[in-house]
Formats: sequence, C-alpha cells, structure tokens
Amino acid sequence: IKITIHLCLVFASKANIANLDSETLLLCFQDLRQLFDLIMDKQWSVYFEQYGDPDSPFGRVNPHTALTVVEKLREGLKRPLLLKFNRPALEKENIKLFETVSKDLRSLIIDTS
Repeated sequence: IKITIHLCLVFASKANIANLDSETLLLCFQDLRQLFDLIMDKQWSVYFEQYGDPDSPFGRVNPHTALTVVEKLREGLKRPLLLKFNRPALEKENIKLFETVSKDLRSLIIDTS
C-alpha cells in the first residue's frame, strides 16, 4: 500500500488536470500518506504531542478523519470472521489501542472546538 500511495504522490506531482490547482491533488495524497503512516506505524504519541505543529510528520491528519478510520478498524477487528484469520492476542491488543486512541481523539476534538 505504501508503494501505491507513493505512486499516487508521484502522479499528483506531475498531473495536469483541468480546473484543478496542481497543489490540491498532491495535498490530498499527502493527507492520505500521513494518515496511513500514523495508523500503520502506531505513532499516536507523536501525533498527540505534536498536534497543531505544522512541521509535525502528521500535521495534515485531521482528528475527525483519524477518529473515523480508527473506529472502523476497531469495529473490523471485533468481527468474528476476521478473528479466525488473525492472532487473538494481537487483535485484543490492537482493539485496546484503538479504543484508547478513539478516546484521546474525542478529547482532542472537544479541546480544539
């Protein structure tokens, strides 16, 4: 998936689409890349510590978007079909992580409203 996102970033940097600012498409894929990296690398402490810093590696990740994705991932991990294919101990750990992150994201959203 990282390679696909990287290819999208390359495409966005070179694409010339009518009626679309050249930076808009690139920024969309940068948002996606940062969100993907945040979730896959589990760098939530960095995200929360550096939230609001434009130089943060996750500076383009919107907490509302992150919350939506984390909640969907958590719901997916709780489905019995997926548990058959995954290691239960690891899944319990990820579910707990996603529950904690969801709570922290909700607090961040409230605090910044």
